[in-house]
Amino acid sequence: MKKNFLRMATLLMIIVSLVSYSCEKEDDSDDNNNNNNNNEESNLLPQSLSMEVDGTSWEADESTIKGMYWDPEIIIQGSRQDGSSNIQMVYEGIWTAGTYTFKRVTYNAPNGNFVLTDPSHSTLEFTSFTVQDSTSQDSTFTGNFSATLVDTTASPMDTIEISNGYFENIYFNN
Repeated sequence: MKKNFLRMATLLMIIVSLVSYSCEKEDDSDDNNNNNNNNEESNLLPQSLSMEVDGTSWEADESTIKGMYWDPEIIIQGSRQDGSSNIQMVYEGIWTAGTYTFKRVTYNAPNGNFVLTDPSHSTLEFTSFTVQDSTSQDSTFTGNFSATLVDTTASPMDTIEISNGYFENIYFNN
């Protein structure tokens, strides 16, 4: 009888150990999955927004670049690292690669606040448009742009030419 009791106690301890070990392993794998998800989020492709303003290079600080979808508009914005100037571009239309015009463009700089007064003086080319499902934050767009902007508060009115504009991997929620 004593032998049977020891055998049953030993068997019970082995079962408890196996269950405990398998639960511990399952928890570890969940931690690894969470770490992988965090790595995926931290390994998003870098965003960029650059252009030439009257022939002078301009680049937004990556931390200021934002893409937003406010039905029915797509907004792209960014600021220089020193905060001296910023741009906001608004597009309203279909979500496919192609060439379009902007609805609105605003460029604020020390030498003036410039706006797009005529959409026909702008070009927007989406070279890549990746739209994920509505719960994803991984929808992106990439493309080129140019525009002629006017400082309507200056007398006489001043204009600037934005050329060689490029944005890449702009993330947005749809």
